[in-house]
Order: sequence, then C-alpha cells, then structure tokens
Amino acid sequence: MDKKAIILIIVLVIALGFLGFSVYFYMTRSSQVVDVRPEAPGGAEAGGSNGAKPVEEVRLEGWEEVMFQARINQDPSMCGLITDALAKGECEDGVNILIASSKNDINLCRSISSSQTRDTCYRTLGTRNGINFCEYLTIRENREACQEANFIDSIVATGDVNDCFELSGSDIDKCVTQFIRKFKSSQECNQINDEEYVEICKGAF
Repeated sequence: MDKKAIILIIVLVIALGFLGFSVYFYMTRSSQVVDVRPEAPGGAEAGGSNGAKPVEEVRLEGWEEVMFQARINQDPSMCGLITDALAKGECEDGVNILIASSKNDINLCRSISSSQTRDTCYRTLGTRNGINFCEYLTIRENREACQEANFIDSIVATGDVNDCFELSGSDIDKCVTQFIRKFKSSQECNQINDEEYVEICKGAF
C-alpha cells in the first residue's frame, strides 16, 4: 500500500470520529429537560419583565386595591373580600375612622376594633369639637395621660403658676413649662415661688 492510500485512510478515520462525536454531543443536549415556568395571566405585560410575579406580591396588591376602593366608597363591608384576618381588620378600621371623621361623630369611633386606632379617632374628633374625650379612651395609659393633661390645663387656666407645685413628679415641669410659654417677659418669672424654676424661667428669655 502506497503512502497516499495510508494518508487517505487516516483522514477518513479522523473525519468519522469527529462526526460521531458531533452526533453524540447534539443528542445529549437535545435530551436535556427544559424548565418552562407558566406565564402569569395577561402575558409579560401583566407580570413585569419576565411575565411572572411572586404570589404574595399579587395578593398584597389585591388587598391594597380592595382597601382603596372600600375607603373611597366608605363601605367597610367591601373589606370582606380580603381573606387575611389582619389585613381585613386594618381595612375595616381605616374605613370606619374615615366615616367617623366625615360625619364628625365621635360616637362612631366605637366601631373601630383596634384600641390604638379607636383612641386616635376619639382624640382627633374630641379635639376638633372641644369634647373632653379622656373618658372615651380605651387604653389605660392614654386615658391617664389625657386626664393629667386636662388637669394641668385647668391649673394654667386659673393663672396661678404656684398651683403647679401641688402636683408631683414630671407633672410639675409640664405645668410650669406651660406658664413660662405664656409669660411675655423674664419679669413674670419672679412670681414663681421656687428659685430653681425662677432661674429656668429667666433662662428661657
């Protein structure tokens, strides 16, 4: 066998080997499983850049839409469309405080389930209408703070700063501070029967 025939056989073997490898590589890639995720309803436009949205994000947006519509219509019954109990309660409270405010009726605040939100409603409408709302407050700390503030206001209304010293603790500071804010000049500080507070008062001018 001459040299040309040998070279031709070698070339053919190499070519067949390369062809076999190419076929094997193609078949292997073609057999791989492709993970295809279902597209959100409405296609890519409804689901952002890749057409998919996290489930919780979709639910949250649904709740916000219901809350918005319920407040616009001032209809707490619309909040019943929300399946999450906490979100449903927030929705109803948000609507009820709007109703109480729009009707300017402090008695409607009682329909609010959250104690903190209910007290906010009482405080807002009470202040607006000049009602002593302290007795309405359901949180004890809020009620006590409100009553203390009203008592201090009554002392300030009498016009005698020294009545503040009948109080105790931080209430004295609160009371005297209110008087100092009403004083027109440092000379008025001399009516305080306490040297320490006189100096504090004069330092404010």
